[in-house]
Amino acid sequence: MHTWSLITLDRFSLRLLGLMGKPAIDSGRVFHLVPCNAVHTFGMRFPLSVIFLDDQLRVLRMIEALVPCRVAWHWRARSVLELKAGTIPASQAQDLVASLFTGSAPDRSQC
Repeated sequence: MHTWSLITLDRFSLRLLGLMGKPAIDSGRVFHLVPCNAVHTFGMRFPLSVIFLDDQLRVLRMIEALVPCRVAWHWRARSVLELKAGTIPASQAQDLVASLFTGSAPDRSQC
């Protein structure tokens, strides 16, 4: 069982560069991009798992390994979770969302 660190990126300035140029992403970190309905992996060196969420935090789509130099989107998404590729299977995406959003305040200290 993972201990998750949810990092909310809810301002344009925080989302602008995101993970570009970073060497890797820690397996326990989950980045919540809000508002967001599309992501890219240009300038990245590693694949990501990407989970698109609606306004009720329901999983709309999960990509388990979005490789570098790609774009992904979902027209109904209101936010996106990014985490290390292969951390969880798609079948556990909604369980991850439920464990992350249990009344905790957004953490911006690790941005």
